[in-house]
Amino acid sequence: MDEKKQPVGDASAFAVLVTGYLEVAQVLPAPDAQDVDPTGAITVIFNRPVVPLPTLAEQEALPKPFAISPAVSGKGEWLNTAIYRFTPDQPLQGGTNYTARIAAGLVDTVGTPLEQEYA
Repeated sequence: MDEKKQPVGDASAFAVLVTGYLEVAQVLPAPDAQDVDPTGAITVIFNRPVVPLPTLAEQEALPKPFAISPAVSGKGEWLNTAIYRFTPDQPLQGGTNYTARIAAGLVDTVGTPLEQEYA
């Protein structure tokens, strides 16, 4: 079959929207909350998956996305690919301000980082 060369038409333009940075979508209890249940969990919800869907056996190898100051012992677990819950071993101390920090650089499942620290 004889192929004829066709001239390229006018220049074309197109727009694309790329994925933005990983973000913290919601935190429970809310930032600056008062009268928080001292036995309650701290939950962080990200705007996209951070880990693959884990089995119970894989939980320990997954990233722990935040640190609490003053330090609190407890158990953290991924509830799904984008929700992390930390439950303290002991009730939090009354009259104490706690700060949870998620370091910049945490990445989602495709390698997109959290641009800035979230506290």
